[in-house]
Order: sequence, then C-alpha cells, then structure tokens
Amino acid sequence: DTVEVGLNGISATIILTDSIQCNGDSATIDVITSGYFGWYSYSLNYQDSLGNLYTLSQQTTYDTATFTMLPANTYQVLVSDTSMLCNIQTSIIITQPNSLSLIMSSDTIICNGGTPSSLSANSGVSGSYIWNPSTYLINANVQNPSFSSGLTSSETYIVTFTDANGCNATDSVIIWVNP
Repeated sequence: DTVEVGLNGISATIILTDSIQCNGDSATIDVITSGYFGWYSYSLNYQDSLGNLYTLSQQTTYDTATFTMLPANTYQVLVSDTSMLCNIQTSIIITQPNSLSLIMSSDTIICNGGTPSSLSANSGVSGSYIWNPSTYLINANVQNPSFSSGLTSSETYIVTFTDANGCNATDSVIIWVNP
C-alpha cells in the first residue's frame, strides 16, 4: 500500500513495506520525503479508539524514515523541514486479519478399551491440521482424524492449525478413559 501527498514544496509517500499477516503481528512503514534540500523531522502519531492522536515516535533523517513494530491502527505522519517552515501531514490505516479460532469436538468419556469417535476441529478457513500425540490416530494430519484402536488411558489431543499466511491456532480435546 502507498499513500502520497505533496504540499508547500514537500512531498511525502508512505509505503507499507511489511504488512500484518497474522492477527496481533506488527507492520513496518517507510516515509519517503522529497522537495526540500536537507534533513526532515518526522513525527509518527497513532489514533486511539476515541480519535485522539498521540505521538508514538520521532525521527530526523535525510529523506526516508522507517517505523517498525506498528500494530493495526490509524497512523498520522507529520513531516517538517528542520527549519519548521514547511510541513506536510499524511496518514495510513494498517489493518490485520481476524484472529484464527477453532471449533472443536467435545471432551469425551469412554470405557476402558473403547474406541472414541473421530476427533474434530474446524477453523472455517483453508489450511493444515496436525494432531498430537499421533498415537492411536489413523492419520494425525487431517481435520477429523479417526482412531485406529481403543484406548486404555486418558489422553489430551492437541491440534495445531496453520493457515495460508502461516498463522496458527491451537486447541485440545480430552478423551477420558473410565476404568
């Protein structure tokens, strides 16, 4: 994503150089400035839920400022020449995907030696599933693995789901064996 503005002889372009791939991650922006010979002062401000702006970071550089570790939010960048005679303001909205969640089968109680129903996990998006431990599972790398035999002890089965962006969600199902 790129946002570009020009005013008072100064031009500023915000480039989202590293976007947020997973919920809760952070982004990086570059602010590239031209139109004035010399150094620029950059003030990065963020907007709270009430619309108030707060200064997050300030830099002075020759033509490009890089701001890292930015969570999803609305950011405003104020760029000034070092004499403070010319300035320009621009903004960018950094978004993030929804958090991943899993809908799981319920914890189950079975009799000693009984074979439980298949385990079940659903994320609502495409991706891969890995169940651990894989003991007694016919295929531990599917969404709904079946058991190959009965169980004689209780076990917690943990599933890790990974989506196309490499984002993960983890949950578990307990199979209780009643002696």
